[in-house]
Amino acid sequence: MGRSKKETDYSEFYVNNLEEDLPVRENKDKRTKKNKRKKKKSVIVSIILIITLIVLVVALFIIENSFVYARCEVEAGTPVALSDLLKRPDKDAYITEDSDKIDIYVPGDYHLKVKTGIFEHPVTVVVKDTVPPEVKFMELATGMGYLPEPSDFVTEIVDVTKCTVSYVKKPDVGKLGETSATIEVKDLGGNAVTKDLRIDVWPIKGYLRMEAGSDRPKLADFMLKGDVTGAQMISNMETIDMSDVDVVPIKIKFKGTSYEPKLIIYDSRPPEFSVKNIDSFLNVPRKAEDFVTDTRDNSKVTYTFESQPDLTKEGTQTLVVVGTDGGGNRTSHEVKLTLRKDTEKPKFNNVKDIKIFVGRTVSYKNNLEVTDNCPEGLKLDIDAGNVNTNVVGTYNATATATDIAGNTASASFKVIVSDVASTIEDLNILVDEVLGQIITPGMNTMQKIRAIYDYVYTHCRYRDMNIDDNWIKAAASGFLTGKGDCYTDTMMAKALLDRIRVKNKVISRIHGNDADHYWNLVDIGDEYGWYHLDCINRLDGVAENRVFMLKTDQLIEVDNRIGDFHDFDRTKYPDVDPGTVAFTGNTIISTHPIEGVPHITPSSASAESNESTEGQQTEGNQQNSEESGSRAPENELNDYGDQNNGVPAGNE
Repeated sequence: MGRSKKETDYSEFYVNNLEEDLPVRENKDKRTKKNKRKKKKSVIVSIILIITLIVLVVALFIIENSFVYARCEVEAGTPVALSDLLKRPDKDAYITEDSDKIDIYVPGDYHLKVKTGIFEHPVTVVVKDTVPPEVKFMELATGMGYLPEPSDFVTEIVDVTKCTVSYVKKPDVGKLGETSATIEVKDLGGNAVTKDLRIDVWPIKGYLRMEAGSDRPKLADFMLKGDVTGAQMISNMETIDMSDVDVVPIKIKFKGTSYEPKLIIYDSRPPEFSVKNIDSFLNVPRKAEDFVTDTRDNSKVTYTFESQPDLTKEGTQTLVVVGTDGGGNRTSHEVKLTLRKDTEKPKFNNVKDIKIFVGRTVSYKNNLEVTDNCPEGLKLDIDAGNVNTNVVGTYNATATATDIAGNTASASFKVIVSDVASTIEDLNILVDEVLGQIITPGMNTMQKIRAIYDYVYTHCRYRDMNIDDNWIKAAASGFLTGKGDCYTDTMMAKALLDRIRVKNKVISRIHGNDADHYWNLVDIGDEYGWYHLDCINRLDGVAENRVFMLKTDQLIEVDNRIGDFHDFDRTKYPDVDPGTVAFTGNTIISTHPIEGVPHITPSSASAESNESTEGQQTEGNQQNSEESGSRAPENELNDYGDQNNGVPAGNE
């Protein structure tokens, strides 16, 4: 059977359409595959971008955290420096101006921005107070009806943050007798200390609080109503220092009963002080008080830095100086410290050779003057290894000065060791050394003479020396050896008296049962004339036999006890006969010719004079120079404030 024509036509149509549709489908499949590939690439790119972004974020996080600490916790009172916030050193790092100002005495979070590298890094500084205060309590008595302040029971609080004092339990002060209270001291960190205390209730005040610098309290101030009836002050109130923060017990007797209330001297006013900026050099040590120019407070003030300066950093840095008074009150001021390099060498001035005598110690530093633009920390080293002070000769020595920056300078000089002084200049080297030891500022003429007398008397032990042809050599021998006879003692005293410009003469005995004896006559320029001064240390050691500033009649009394030592030709020397009074030590005493007045020996008087004779000394010294044929230059002064021309004066 054959197919119908209609069926044949549909087959052909289907075949034809199928053939026409094949290319379209192929194109569609290609587009689908292409879209899939695009989507796949997009996903891959997105993944790569996300990974890259994550890597960048991680890297940024690592960078941020590699320069600074994001959070820094410190105990209150601990200084915080920029270097504490950095993980790696950076001299160019700084804290931005819009950062919080850290108060290390107030707990809390402080937000900072630290610029280091190319970024500004956020940093949080957390100030904590975890340490409870250290407190010293005291038990008090109080007057009936007077409730003490809680802080009255506290004498000292040691804590870096501010503390408050309060009652946990108040005392009953409405009746006489014993009661109790509980006190709490708490700091800003919430740390607290409590204490149970006993309280006596008295009919007078148990304590009195007064601001440092106030006038001393009176008896009425301790009475409940100011009524002093039946009350007596036992303590000496004049001895109390009202500028010293302290608790002082006061003794009072009231109606037959003894009480001991406390005077509490406190300081509630913060100190006032002025500061200055300092321009200095690297590595020079600095204390906080170096920046303070004056202080105004009723109690002692101590100074500290809020943060220690960096003495190795060139440039200007801002510091905070904190002043704390005896009451714990604080005031702070900003100061600037500018440091620079020191490239200037020290300088030696007026380098001279040093002359000493055999066996003496060389004082190198006292004979060398060194200056430097930065004197702090200046060191002086001496190279004198070949100097032998026990052998006469001339030796070479070198001094090297080194400042704190390491700059050095050197100077050479000679050390000349001599066996004995031969000139007045040589002798005065020894004399000035002695006067520097025995003369102090403020001494009057009599005190200086007493110091000279005591020195010669104790320094020079008696020994026959037979050096009576040269007074300079004799005096020098006594200074150098500590031994000598009466001539040695007398010339030592003469050299010392000449140097302080006290008018003096050498006197000698005319006959006796022994060899010649020498001593000094001294005129201090007062109205009483000349005095005998004998520094010999050969006598019996009895104090009343020592001859210090005696008139002739007093000297004769000494000779009557010890022998004929001081018989002299009165026609050759100034009048030393007794007047109405004479000096002995620090007292003007009556001499024995005055009827009814007992004779007082000079040995019983002190070395000091109540009346200064400096004014009279000038006239006496001028006369002395004229008598000796020499006059001191008007403008030439020695170290003892007196004119000196280096020439012996007043000896006949």
